[in-house]
Amino acid sequence: MNTVVLAVIYVAVGAGILYGVFRIVKLFGAGVGRIKEIADKIEAGDVEAQQTPKSLSAVDSLVLPRILKDFPEFDIQLMKRRAEQDAMRYLGSLQNRKSQFTEKDGIRSFLERMEELVNWTATAPKWLRPRVHRAALSNYENRSNYCYVTYQVAYQYEMNERTWQKKLEIRYLAADEPDMEKKISVYNCPNCGAPVGSIGQKKCEYCGTVLNPSAILSWYIFEINEIA
Repeated sequence: MNTVVLAVIYVAVGAGILYGVFRIVKLFGAGVGRIKEIADKIEAGDVEAQQTPKSLSAVDSLVLPRILKDFPEFDIQLMKRRAEQDAMRYLGSLQNRKSQFTEKDGIRSFLERMEELVNWTATAPKWLRPRVHRAALSNYENRSNYCYVTYQVAYQYEMNERTWQKKLEIRYLAADEPDMEKKISVYNCPNCGAPVGSIGQKKCEYCGTVLNPSAILSWYIFEINEIA
């Protein structure tokens, strides 16, 4: 009798152990499956982020009236195309390890920074097929003698079999020559010789002569930065 009872106990204990092991394996398998599902979703989101062009902060309707007030000749479509071209030249400079900008394009300090950046990236992994998606006007600043127009540009390139989507911010300065060390944008009234206080000033404060100092300015690249 005792032998039979012990056998039953052993069988029950063994069954319990086997059931416990089965539950642990099942739970572990479910956990692994859940972890894999989460990892797959993260990877899918990462791939989507790589393949989706970055959104841009476009404020054309808010900024353009202020620009046209100071620069009636400003052509928003022409500047947009220029921003896209400048972004492509920036990417080409980094890809080919040689700056594609000249004194006609940017102020002296920008050109110097580009040379430093090209030298710094000379040993970095090379990326392929740069492409600019679009540009958008994002800001305008009038600081009396200095005026800036800012564009954001969405772009992409390929590296290590992955596509990277990023954004650039290009800031342009209105100036009569590309040298910040000189007194750019300081003018005198053609009638009485009085100093003109700001780029957007339309009349001489002393004799009332109509002014348009912005007409003789050009837009030079002040800086190009990568943004989040």
